[in-house]
Amino acid sequence: MENTPARSIYNTITEHIFIAFFISTIPAMWLTAVELLGPVLGFYIDKTPYLKPFITVTVFISLGVCIVYNFLKGVGDKYNLVIHRRGINVLTKLIAGVNQAKINKYFNLINFIKRKTGDFFCQNLGPAEQILYLLEHIRTPLAEIFGIAHEQIGLRVLYKFTQDAKWDIVRTVNIENELTLKEIITNHETTEMQLFRSKKATIFFPDKRIAHANNQYFYGPKDHGKGEIGSILCHEVSIKRSKTYVKAAFSMISYGKQLCKTDDLESKSKIINLVLPTIANRIKVELATLYISEIKQCSKCVI
Repeated sequence: MENTPARSIYNTITEHIFIAFFISTIPAMWLTAVELLGPVLGFYIDKTPYLKPFITVTVFISLGVCIVYNFLKGVGDKYNLVIHRRGINVLTKLIAGVNQAKINKYFNLINFIKRKTGDFFCQNLGPAEQILYLLEHIRTPLAEIFGIAHEQIGLRVLYKFTQDAKWDIVRTVNIENELTLKEIITNHETTEMQLFRSKKATIFFPDKRIAHANNQYFYGPKDHGKGEIGSILCHEVSIKRSKTYVKAAFSMISYGKQLCKTDDLESKSKIINLVLPTIANRIKVELATLYISEIKQCSKCVI
């Protein structure tokens, strides 16, 4: 549901308390004053029931302001309610997708326990598959949150275990013409490489075109096919304590439509502080499991 000019005007008014108070009360107070105090204050033409021209104009202006404001209020309130309900519904789906991945892992662990082996924790846990399972289950809710098509959003996790280890990647399927693993790790303009160099927790470019112009984003074939329009969010999900065990980054990329406008600070805050942690924390669990299964292997471990 797109934000129309009427809704935008109303939302702008409600953001400023004084303006909202003035528009909603002053016209009504003026009409009341004209009705009750008009004869005393000389608002009427002498010995007639008609208002003076200037006063008549102010009355019509006040009526117009009241009518327009109430119309905007009705449209704005309905829009905000729809957006609120839609937001709750989509976030519920996102959480459900994350929970479904947890349930899937739980039943896998139960099956391992039934095998009556002391190595059930590291046998066939398939953490990489769990990450892919998670990405696929949250992809559709994320697309709904941002009002884009399923195929317009790509999710990926880039990771490696040690400084000299090879990079690997888990990404959503059916996304054609994205950057290859080699292109991501060898080009300094890719967001993941910038994230690791900057040592920031998150890098978010609402508009790829601005980032590209500043040498902060590297276009892939899919970008060119979508008019180079879109956003990219990159967040570090490394596993580290006294040292870094897994170096990793989670990326969310949109193609053909931005996740939010560049100057939309509220949406940017919600994406980074509400949506992102729900996903990132779950990925970290699987990356830690992946480290255990790959590096600290148990005896008879079959991965």
